[in-house]
Amino acid sequence: MIGQAIGGDVRALSRLLSVVEEGGPDGHRALKSLYPRVGEAHLVGVTGAPGAGKSSLIARLVREIRKGSVSRKIAVIAVDPTSPLSRGALLGDRLRLHELDADEPAGVGGRVAGADSSGVRAEGDPGAVPGAAGAGAAVGGLSGIFFRSQGTRGHRGGLARTTGDLAAVFDACGYDLIILETVGSGQAEYAVRAHCDTLILVATPGMGDEIQALKAGVLELADLIVVNKADRPGAGKAAGELKEALGLGREKPTPEAPVWTPPILTLSALTGEGLPALAGALASHRRFLEQAVGLDELRLKRAAAAVGELATALILERLARDTAGAGGGGDLLETLARRVIAGEIDLLEAADFMVEKLFRISNV
Repeated sequence: MIGQAIGGDVRALSRLLSVVEEGGPDGHRALKSLYPRVGEAHLVGVTGAPGAGKSSLIARLVREIRKGSVSRKIAVIAVDPTSPLSRGALLGDRLRLHELDADEPAGVGGRVAGADSSGVRAEGDPGAVPGAAGAGAAVGGLSGIFFRSQGTRGHRGGLARTTGDLAAVFDACGYDLIILETVGSGQAEYAVRAHCDTLILVATPGMGDEIQALKAGVLELADLIVVNKADRPGAGKAAGELKEALGLGREKPTPEAPVWTPPILTLSALTGEGLPALAGALASHRRFLEQAVGLDELRLKRAAAAVGELATALILERLARDTAGAGGGGDLLETLARRVIAGEIDLLEAADFMVEKLFRISNV
């Protein structure tokens, strides 16, 4: 299956993505065999508030990039929120594909794997990857465009826990541009920064006080800033406010230490106005990374961040498992909680005790 996926078989790639997303020994073995091939792709994160038009923007951007080079292989991983009650997710790949297929040549295209007619699946659905429904689609047959939707499954930060793993699969299989679309939870979406080379922040006219919040959030991390829906009134004002906010706290470039200054672009995903400028800015940032930063250094930082994020997730999972079992850690957690309520210990002491217990067990 891995050899077929690397060779361009999109059905094998879809199955491989499902195996990796599901995790477990098979997924780990697959990733281990693929990692020597990882590191050539340009990873682009797209984040912004709900309703900013991220999905439509990505669909139009993919088309714009393909105009310049039809041989490019582009993957899009779109993360959607998972319901905390049903554990299902509205996976929007069918909607996103519809936007892209509108400009594809007639007779070209076809689904490889995807959600059902409603686009909704819950965990436990036969044949579905939990939380993700195995939703994926190759667009345009041999056109080299692949969309993949996945649910967050409760993971915070705008991405799913396995989003980076799926990006690694696409990278190893020869996709040279990989776009990660976050769920759109707002200015606290820091996780995507650790997984991408270029981060695009999508804003809209009329944000008002939200821009003040962005100053202390994702705005500081963005490489490209886009004011979408420029066909509406107020786009110029929003761009001006973002420019003013961006000037606070940014490093000043020097000949010895060049610094990328994020451009602020106004465009309309609806009409296509401004899309060429965004595609050009994306290519310019890639060149800046290659020449001024060095891709090896960038990938080193990204790998370090990914290792730290995964280690934290594993610790939290282990702690949750050890504190949830009847007659075991669950009793300890309840005991500590009762001691906190009684005023015998404080929250920090209780948490320290649980962490120390966890590491003592791990070292046995």
